[in-house]
Amino acid sequence: MVVFAITTICVIIGFPMLNNFSVRTKVVEALSVAHGFKAAVTILCQENPSVRSLDGSKVGLDSQSTEYVRTVELSGPCVSPKLTIITMNTGAPLDPTLTTRGELGHHGGSINWDCTSNALNAYLPESCRR
Repeated sequence: MVVFAITTICVIIGFPMLNNFSVRTKVVEALSVAHGFKAAVTILCQENPSVRSLDGSKVGLDSQSTEYVRTVELSGPCVSPKLTIITMNTGAPLDPTLTTRGELGHHGGSINWDCTSNALNAYLPESCRR
């Protein structure tokens, strides 16, 4: 009886943690798709910071669909680019939408990116948590 009680408690506590971890790994994979876009935007905006309207064709990338990414949308000017990653099949009650906003440094330097999402913090990597 004691063994059954301990097993039940472990399952009750462990299953939600395992589910959160599973969703978080899928969200991290979705964010990794955005790294290619970030690198391409940084290169383009360092070379030509006056670009006023970004999209995938200007940086030589199209929206990539993967097992966990429905679409990646690029918008905004070089001084404040915006990447929106719409996820799918993550296992979360509502598949997260991740938004990374950039800010071009002074004198055409690097772009500093900030990540936000509509998901619970338990489903997000630390870099996107509120």
